[in-house]
Amino acid sequence: MATDSFNVRRAEYLDAKVKALVQENGELKGRLQDSNHEIDRLCMVVRRQIHDESLVRKLSQKQFHSES
Repeated sequence: MATDSFNVRRAEYLDAKVKALVQENGELKGRLQDSNHEIDRLCMVVRRQIHDESLVRKLSQKQFHSES
């Protein structure tokens, strides 16, 4: 009987532990998704800056050549 009681307590403990890990996993997935969105946003900003700098360089070169 003591073994049955121990097994029930152990099963309850493990069930609670699994539920806590599932919840933590969900929270981590949410944070990861948020981080991925932020990384995507920053990549877009960098791409836009590179594109803008490239346009400025091209325009500067054209202006320089037209003034020469």
